[in-house]
Amino acid sequence: MSVVVFLGPSLDKSKAKEILDAHYLPPVKMGDVYAAVQRKPRAIVIIDGLFEQTPAVWHKEILYAIDQGIKVYGGASMGALRATELQAFGMLGVGRIFSAYSSGELEDDDEVAITHSFSDGVYSFRSEAMVNIRFAIQSAISQGVIAEATGDRLTAIGKAMFYPDRNWQALLSYAKKESINSIELEKFNVFLDDQQPDQKRDDAIQVLRQVGLEMADISPAKKTNDFVFEHTVFWEYLVTYCGRAGISDEHQVSNDRVRNHVRLTFADRDSVRQRALLLFFVLEEARRTGLEVTDDRAALQHFRYKRGLLTQGELLAWLAEKQMTREQCLEIARLEVLMLRMEQRYAEQIDRQLRPVLLADGKYSETISKVSKKWKRVEQTGSMHITEDLIESRDKVLDWYQNKHSKVHQHLDEHIAELGFTSMRQFLNELYAEYLDVHDS
Repeated sequence: MSVVVFLGPSLDKSKAKEILDAHYLPPVKMGDVYAAVQRKPRAIVIIDGLFEQTPAVWHKEILYAIDQGIKVYGGASMGALRATELQAFGMLGVGRIFSAYSSGELEDDDEVAITHSFSDGVYSFRSEAMVNIRFAIQSAISQGVIAEATGDRLTAIGKAMFYPDRNWQALLSYAKKESINSIELEKFNVFLDDQQPDQKRDDAIQVLRQVGLEMADISPAKKTNDFVFEHTVFWEYLVTYCGRAGISDEHQVSNDRVRNHVRLTFADRDSVRQRALLLFFVLEEARRTGLEVTDDRAALQHFRYKRGLLTQGELLAWLAEKQMTREQCLEIARLEVLMLRMEQRYAEQIDRQLRPVLLADGKYSETISKVSKKWKRVEQTGSMHITEDLIESRDKVLDWYQNKHSKVHQHLDEHIAELGFTSMRQFLNELYAEYLDVHDS
C-alpha cells in the first residue's frame, strides 16, 4: 500500500480518487493512524478528522508514523491543525488553511469545525466551516463584491456564532438584522451561488495533488526525523486501546461494534466495563503522577509467574491458545505491573473500600463470620503470636498454602508484597491463623 488518506466531508471521495490513487478511509480518530502504520504505507494523508463524538487523533501516533519513516501530510481541516502543531517534527502541511494556522493568522480549532451526517457514502452538511466563511468574504472583498467594512462585520457575525449553527443562510439572516447594506448582501449572495467558494475543498485537492507529485521521491521506511520516540505509559495505553485489529474501516471490526457486542451479549458486561473503567483511571493517575513501566523484562517475568508459565514452551502454548501476539502479551504485562504499583501506592484507600464491595457481592456477613471464628480459635489455642514451633513448621504450612490457595512461582517476598502484606511476619501470622482454623475444624 502506497498512500492512506483520511478523508470526509472536505472533498468527495470519487473526486479525490481522480486526483490520487490511494486507500481512502473515513475521518481520522484516535488510534487510526497507529493502525494505518501497521499496513506500512509510504505516506499518510490527514484531511478530515473527528474530535467531539470520539477522541481525536493523538499527536503521539502521528509522531510514531514519522518515526517509522512514513511521510505524513496534513491540510484542509484536522490535517491542517495537526500539521501546524507537528511541523517541527516533520509533518508536512499543505494549503492556505495550514499556512494561516502556521503564520498565526488563525488560532482557534473551531475555524475548521463543522457538523455533518453520513449516509450511503454521502456527507450531508449541517453547518459551514468558519474558515470557509472567512476566506469567502476575503475573496468577495478582493473582487469588489462587498466593501471591506462590510466583510469585517460579516466575519464578526460568523465568528460569534456557535460552530454547529454556522451556515450561509443564518449568517445572511443575522446580517439583515444588523442592518448591513442590503444591496451588498444581495451581491454577496449572488457571488456565493456563482463561485461556490470552499477553501477546505480547495486545500484538500491541493494536498492530494502535492502527494501525487512527490510520490516518486518518497522512499519506503526512510527515517528523516531527528527526535527520539519514547514509549510512555500513554503510548502503551493507546496501543492497548487499539489492539492489533488493524485499521478500522467499513470492512473491519470497529471499536464501536466491539463495544456494542459486549453490551448486548456478555453476561458479565458490568464486570468487563468496570475493569475497563478501573484501567482508565489507573492510566489517568499514572499520567498525572508520571508513573511509568520501563523494565519490560521484569514486567514479562511477572506476567509469566502470575500464570505459572515457567518455560518458553508454556508461554508460547498459552499465547497460541489465547490467540495473542507477543506484543499484546507485553502490553498486558506492562499494564498489570502498573496496576500493581497503583495498588501498593493506594493500599490504605483501597482497603477502606472493601466493605462496600463485599456488601454489594453479598459476601460481607460471611467474611465477618469467618474472620471472627478464625481468630477466636487462635485465641483459644494460645497462639496469638508466632511461636518457635510454628516457625519450624513454616515449610509445611507454605506447602499447604500453595496446594490450597495459590502457587508461588516468584520469590516469597515478592508474592507477599503483591498480596498487600507489609512484612513476612504479618503474612505468616495470617497464614498460620488460617491453617490452624482449617486443621482444628
